[in-house]
Amino acid sequence: MRLIIESPAPNLDKSLSYYKKIGFQCAEWKNGSVCQSKTLTIFLNPSPYSRLCLHLYASPKQAIEVSPSGTWIKLEQENCNILPVNKESLLGNYSGVCIETPELEKSFIYWQAK
Repeated sequence: MRLIIESPAPNLDKSLSYYKKIGFQCAEWKNGSVCQSKTLTIFLNPSPYSRLCLHLYASPKQAIEVSPSGTWIKLEQENCNILPVNKESLLGNYSGVCIETPELEKSFIYWQAK
């Protein structure tokens, strides 16, 4: 599976400028842009309906779920057509996703089930 983080980008030009300054390689993708480093891929979505979302590509099922923290998780059966890049960003070695949760026990149970 491939993880892509969707981030709302109400001002796409400002968001692109920021990610490029910290070392990401950015390109147009879908209706927005995708910014990548060696270990992290972020989809900048300029839609006013965009919200923080985790996209898991090559999933065994197609579904939209909501974690106990309120984070959307879109399970996509299609393969991701974005080629990886071999470029480091100023964010360092990315090794996970940190999302705040108001109920740690429920979140732990939810992610254990995945």
